[in-house]
Amino acid sequence: MNRIGALDMLRGYALVCIMLDHMPVGVLRRFTLVNFAVFDAAELFVLLSGFLVGMVWIKVEARQGRLVAQWRFFRRAVQVWLALIAGGVLLALLSRALFAMGLHHTAVWSQYAVWIGENPLGYLGTLALLWLQPNLMDVLALYVILLALAPVTVPLLLRWPWRFMAGAVALWAVAVPLNAALPNHRVEGGLLFNPFGWQLLFHAGVAMGAFRSRFMPVLMRHPWAMTAVCAAVVLYSLGMAQLWRYGPEAKQLADAMWH
Repeated sequence: MNRIGALDMLRGYALVCIMLDHMPVGVLRRFTLVNFAVFDAAELFVLLSGFLVGMVWIKVEARQGRLVAQWRFFRRAVQVWLALIAGGVLLALLSRALFAMGLHHTAVWSQYAVWIGENPLGYLGTLALLWLQPNLMDVLALYVILLALAPVTVPLLLRWPWRFMAGAVALWAVAVPLNAALPNHRVEGGLLFNPFGWQLLFHAGVAMGAFRSRFMPVLMRHPWAMTAVCAAVVLYSLGMAQLWRYGPEAKQLADAMWH
């Protein structure tokens, strides 16, 4: 199956932006998405990931059946989960090595270096159970959960799209207390990227990818109107993002534009 290079590039850009935005300082932070839009790279990554899931699912299911599609995405969830564990271990080892050389840093939480030295198996277990999500890779924990559930959620969305999205909105409405109840290392409880809330954006992307053959012909009949709408959204978003950075008067104007 041919990959879409532009989508892979945008998802890679989003992941790099997420990492850079976690940094306390850095020249490259000037070029992350949050400087140019009213949303940040995490939203872009989750939406595009959902879109790719929907697009690929439809093709795989049409050619090889639903069971193959379900197995494919469950296997992908396992691969991302293993990458999260490996990345968390490497991050902790790097942090420990930097401290050993006298290079103090704040981009990576210092406790990772302590835990992997004092109790490496325990640290590995907390990563595997998603009780701990390393602060530069926490969006991957969300991605693991969404992909692992895709074999169940995507068939439901394809069969009853409107009912499913209504349920997704209802789940989003109660996302905060549900997430707080999840066992986690954070004082606030729950995952940093609330899966009960972010699932709505992910499944919106899945629907866009799965049903694009239905709505794209309609949109393509109105290219100038769609271009105008997109240009207006981009200019509005860019203006808002810049105003927020130019003192209290500009921020007040941006808040008025937002509301």
